[in-house]
Amino acid sequence: MTVGSKSTGAARAATHNHDSYTWRWIAVVLVTLGVGVGLLLRAVEERRPKGSDTDQLRAILSAAESSAERSSVGGISQLLSKDYRDEMGFNEDSARFALRDFFRSRPGLDINIPSRSIRPMIAADGEHASLDFDVQATFESQGGRVPLMTHVSLRLTREPVYYFLAVPGAEWKITSASGYLPLAE
Repeated sequence: MTVGSKSTGAARAATHNHDSYTWRWIAVVLVTLGVGVGLLLRAVEERRPKGSDTDQLRAILSAAESSAERSSVGGISQLLSKDYRDEMGFNEDSARFALRDFFRSRPGLDINIPSRSIRPMIAADGEHASLDFDVQATFESQGGRVPLMTHVSLRLTREPVYYFLAVPGAEWKITSASGYLPLAE
């Protein structure tokens, strides 16, 4: 055996060890990416609307009711379309300010939406809907609890959204509201 063949064997062993090391890292990276994609898809599924369109509209109404009772402007704002316009002339931005003022002036707001009054309707195109319902509300005032009743009508559209800035989807958003004026007075 010559000295050159010993160094060639050592070089082959070193190359083999380096190649083996590289493949291990590639495998680790691929497994990590696979796990990350799996977790992302699971998180997206958790955020996507569940159930039929009617179920989703009822879930929006429930979210709006609980947000209003918590005086959460952000909770309601999430439900509004960027194209929101209502009978009072509010757009998405001005509606947020009006909601803030409304909640400040109505402490202890309690809302009840009788389930028998809820009437969701999906348009034939599947992209538009309406949601009509009665609202029974009370709030604290200097003279005690003030009761209010009104009939509210929402118009909604299915809008594109991106979950985690990467995965496309669609969600119902409120494009207009009417009938809420007695609550705002």
